[in-house]
Amino acid sequence: MAAAVASMVDMARLLATGFPTWSLPETAIGQVIGQAQLLAEAAHTLSAVLTGEAHQRGLGASEGLSRPDWLKTAAPGLDG
Repeated sequence: MAAAVASMVDMARLLATGFPTWSLPETAIGQVIGQAQLLAEAAHTLSAVLTGEAHQRGLGASEGLSRPDWLKTAAPGLDG
């Protein structure tokens, strides 16, 4: 799963920085904005599901870490 998610992140970054958005027709711009929003919502849902799984497993508890502290150490790139 981690490799698949990493690949999706790479693709999203490539599209955001390497795709010539000037070539999109006007009608496609709104559609792509909507699809990007759906992608963000799906990523948020996946994060919530995985955070719930970590909580159910009690990850970090044996080290005496709170959930937020465990997430800060175990999830590189997680903000806040």
